[in-house]
Amino acid sequence: MDEQDDFDIRYHSYLAKFSDLIQSKYGNQLDNGNATTGNLRSVHGSFPLEFYLDVDENDRKSSFYKSIKSYDVFMGEVVMIIDNQMKIELDVLLTGQKRWIRDLRIEAWGEKKTDESSCNEIDVGDKVKGVITYIDRDSKQLKVTFDEKLLLQEYMDLFPLGKLDEDELEQLQSLLPERNRCDHFDEDLKASQSFIDPHCISKLVKHLHVDPVNASFLPQRVLRTFKDSIESLRDVQSSNCSMQLVSAGVQLFRQQKYKEAITHFEQAISLYPKNVEAYVARGALRANKNNLKEALQDFRAALSINSEHKNGKKYFIETSMSLAKSHEKEMRWKESSKCYKEILKYDESNMEATERYKQVRLIISNKVSVNSSTLSIIQKKS
Repeated sequence: MDEQDDFDIRYHSYLAKFSDLIQSKYGNQLDNGNATTGNLRSVHGSFPLEFYLDVDENDRKSSFYKSIKSYDVFMGEVVMIIDNQMKIELDVLLTGQKRWIRDLRIEAWGEKKTDESSCNEIDVGDKVKGVITYIDRDSKQLKVTFDEKLLLQEYMDLFPLGKLDEDELEQLQSLLPERNRCDHFDEDLKASQSFIDPHCISKLVKHLHVDPVNASFLPQRVLRTFKDSIESLRDVQSSNCSMQLVSAGVQLFRQQKYKEAITHFEQAISLYPKNVEAYVARGALRANKNNLKEALQDFRAALSINSEHKNGKKYFIETSMSLAKSHEKEMRWKESSKCYKEILKYDESNMEATERYKQVRLIISNKVSVNSSTLSIIQKKS
C-alpha cells in the first residue's frame, strides 16, 4: 500500500466519523440527507420575513436584478409552454442570496429537454428547479436551463435539475408562503430565529439592497390600527434584549466572573444606549473593583437618563463620597470639593457631604490653614 492509498483510507475514515457526528447532532433537521430540503430550510429562516418586509415591491424587484448572478439555482413554476419554450415564474433562489421572490412575479424563459421520458415530461403548473444562464438587467429578462452540465461544482448538492419529484414538491409546498399568509403574521415572526435580533431589519434591508428609511415588518394595516411608530417598537425590542443581557451580567457579577459580566453590560449598552440598569450595573462592578472614576461616569450616564433612579443615586453618592475622601488624603482639595458639590446636587440634605464640603472650601479659600488639627477634624467626620 503506497502513501496515497493510506492517506485516502484515513481521509474517508475521518469523513465517515464526521458524517456520523453531524447526523447524530443534527439528524432531525437534515431529513435523511435530502440536500434540497436542507437548502430550503436555510432559506425558510429568512424569506417569510422578507415576504412581510413592508418595502415597495418595485424596490425589491430592482434590487433582485442588481444582485442576481449567472448560474444561480432557482425553484419556480411553469406558467406557459409554447412549442419547446417554457415561461417560468420564480419562487425562490436556492443559491446566492437565497431569497423568497414568488411575490415579485419574476419571469424567465427556458427550453424544454428534448430527451425527457413521458413520466418526467414538464407541463404547465409543474414545479421545476433550474439554473439561470442569461441576465439582461436593463430589460429585466432571464433565461434558464435544466442542463446539469451547467450546474456549478459548489451547487452539486442541488442535483438533479428539472421537474421536482413528489418528495421535493411536498417540501417546497410546505415551506413556501402564500400571498394570504398575512393571516399568520404573528406566528411567522415568533417562529423566526432572526426576528429576536433587534438588528434584523437592518440586516435584511442590507441583504435586499433596498432603502432602509421606510422598512418595517409591520404591515400598514397594523400601523394604521395601533398608530404605533416603527422606531418605538424597535425601541421596545432593543430594550428587552438589552435587559436580558443585564440580567445575565448580574448573575455573572454575583459569581465573581467580572470580565464576562462587564462584557454583557457593554453589549447591553451598545444594543440599547438608554438602558439605565446597564449603566448602574456596570458602574457597581467598576466601583467594586475600585475603579471609582469610571464607575462615576456610568452613574452619571444613568442619572442623565433617569435622575430619580434609586440605585443610581445611591451608588453615585456612595462612590463620590469614597472618591472625595481619597482626594482629601492626598490633599487634593479642589477635586474633593467637586465631589461633595456633585453629591449635594442629588442629595441636598446629606449632612456629611455638607459639613465636609464647608471644611474643604475653607481650606481652599485659605481661611483655614492645613495642619494636623484641621486634617484630624476632617478625618473624624469620616
